[in-house]
Amino acid sequence: MAYEGYLLKMNGVKIPHKYMEHDSYKVKVNTQDLNSEQDANGKLHRNVLEHSSIKIEWNFPSATNIFMQELLSIFRGIWGKSNERKAECTVYVPEWDEYHTGTFYMPDMEFQIYSIQNDIIRYRSVRMALIEY
Repeated sequence: MAYEGYLLKMNGVKIPHKYMEHDSYKVKVNTQDLNSEQDANGKLHRNVLEHSSIKIEWNFPSATNIFMQELLSIFRGIWGKSNERKAECTVYVPEWDEYHTGTFYMPDMEFQIYSIQNDIIRYRSVRMALIEY
């Protein structure tokens, strides 16, 4: 299954492209080993697990408080007031040229204000991430 017009769905909700700086979208496939070891000759014997943990990152563009709250309200609707910030996500993985669905959490976000004028707050770009369990 190739790219189908979206990069990310959270609990079935497609995150619109306008909330992503496209050149910042990164996907990392984290392969996991269990009890891999080197023998006496220094040769590595890997025991690679079937499950790969995916991590995606992107930047939310510089925005006003109104635009920022549009995206944050989508997130709040997805995970409610849960501090866990957990969701079933479907993400486009370029390495595989297909979508992957799994359970992800969003680490803490950090917001930086660069101006306030006439009750409008302007934020710098914000790094967003989702990490699969």
